[in-house]
Amino acid sequence: MMDKAEFELKDGNVLQIKGELTFNTVTKLWKASEKLLLTMGPKIRIDLSGVTHSDSASLALLTGWQRVAVKNDKSIEFEHLPPQLMNIVKISRLDEVLNLGG
Repeated sequence: MMDKAEFELKDGNVLQIKGELTFNTVTKLWKASEKLLLTMGPKIRIDLSGVTHSDSASLALLTGWQRVAVKNDKSIEFEHLPPQLMNIVKISRLDEVLNLGG
């Protein structure tokens, strides 16, 4: 089975993520989304409600997005983390570093 992840830009400032955030998908997703973040407004929201599976590679993606936002004077908020991803974030002690929304 091939892992698949994609995103959709909604309302100009919400990046909705769908699929699996794994070692097999995050690099492609990063390359496809990095420049898009620069075109988004000053308040970026990443909606993770469509994530069906994640592993520790997802942390690199989230922190990468955050780094790009901060470097470009944008705020970023991660919303609707599935329980599996929230557990990885908490175990890695990144819950206080990442701006986690509802």
